[in-house]
Amino acid sequence: MDAIAQVFRCRGVDQGFVVLESAAHLCKINAAELSQLTSRLSVAARRWARLADDLSESGTESLVKLMLLRLGVPFRQQVAIPGVGRVDFLLGEHLVVEVDSKQHHSNPYADRKRDAALSILGKRVLRFMYSQVVYELPEVESALLGAIARLDHRRA
Repeated sequence: MDAIAQVFRCRGVDQGFVVLESAAHLCKINAAELSQLTSRLSVAARRWARLADDLSESGTESLVKLMLLRLGVPFRQQVAIPGVGRVDFLLGEHLVVEVDSKQHHSNPYADRKRDAALSILGKRVLRFMYSQVVYELPEVESALLGAIARLDHRRA
C-alpha cells in the first residue's frame, strides 16, 4: 500500500490509478486495504482511487477506463457477449471498445474474426493499441466522442 500511495504522490493520478487497478486485478489489495489507502491520498487522488476495481486486465485498459470516467461516459467493462466472448468495454448496447496490447492480442486474425462476429450482432467496434492510448490519448478520446455523437452506442 505504501508503494501505491507513493505512485499517486510522485507519478500522479493516472499512474496511481493504473497501479491500483493492477494490484486489485492481481488480488494484491482487498477492500479494507483500499479504504485505508484512499484515506492517505489527496482529495483529488481519492476521488479516482475510489472508482478503481479489479476488472481491468492491463494498464492500458485502466487508462481508457479513467478517461471514460473523466468524460462521464457510462460503460460496462468485461462484458460477455454470446458467441464472441468478453469485450473490454461496452458503451450503450452497441459500441464495443477493445484495448489491444501485444501480450493479450498477438493474433490480428483472431481479433478481426471477433470484430466481424460483433458486426454481425449489430455492434460497432473501436480497437485501440497500447501506443495510441499511451501516446495519443486525445485522438482516442476524439474517436470515442465522435462515435457517441453519431449514436453508435445506440444503433442496432
